[in-house]
Amino acid sequence: MAEDKDPDIDKVRERLLGHVPDGIPPQEATDLLREVREFVVEEDTWELIPVLEYESYLVLGSYDEESSEKERLEKISEVLGTPEGTHAFLLEEVELKEDRPELSRYKFKLVADYSDHLVGVFEREYGGETHELTLMSEEYLEKSRVFVRESDLDGDKIEYGWMTEGFFYDFEKTGRLRYWDDVKELIEAVYEEYLEG
Repeated sequence: MAEDKDPDIDKVRERLLGHVPDGIPPQEATDLLREVREFVVEEDTWELIPVLEYESYLVLGSYDEESSEKERLEKISEVLGTPEGTHAFLLEEVELKEDRPELSRYKFKLVADYSDHLVGVFEREYGGETHELTLMSEEYLEKSRVFVRESDLDGDKIEYGWMTEGFFYDFEKTGRLRYWDDVKELIEAVYEEYLEG
C-alpha cells in the first residue's frame, strides 16, 4: 500500500467499526477507536505507519522456540523484508495486550486490512492457528499465501485436523498453498511466490 502515505483516521475508523460486532454500545466502540488512534497515527510509534508506506508482509505462524518455528518465521520475514521498499514483520511486533484481547483483536484486524500480503507458515496442528487461518481464508484470501510443512523430522506425514485441512483446501484450490519439508524448501517457496521475477 505504498501509495497511502498518510493514515486517514476516518477510513481507519470506518474499518475498525466494521470489525465491531453488532450490539457493542456506540460509546464502547468510540473508546476503542480512541485507543487505536494512537496505534495508528503517533509518529514516534512503530505500528501502522510502515505498513502503509511500504510493500508490507505480515508473517503468521507459531512462535514455539523449542522447535525453532519462530526462528523460521524470522527468516521468512528477513527474506521478504530485504528488497528496498518492503516491510516484513511478525505479529509480535504489533503492540498487542494480553489483558485487552478485544483491543488486540481489532489491532490485528487493522494490520491485516492494511498489509499487502499475509504469509502463513504452518508446521503442525496446534488449534491456535485456526483463528488466523479462518481470517486468511474468509476475509483475506486474495492477498494470502500459506506454506504448509508436509513431513516431520522423521519423515512422517504431519497430520492436521479436519478443520485445518479444510482451510488448506481453500488455499490449494486457488493456487495459494505450497508444501515444504525443510527450511531450504520453505525459503525457496517464499522467494518464488513473492520475489522472483
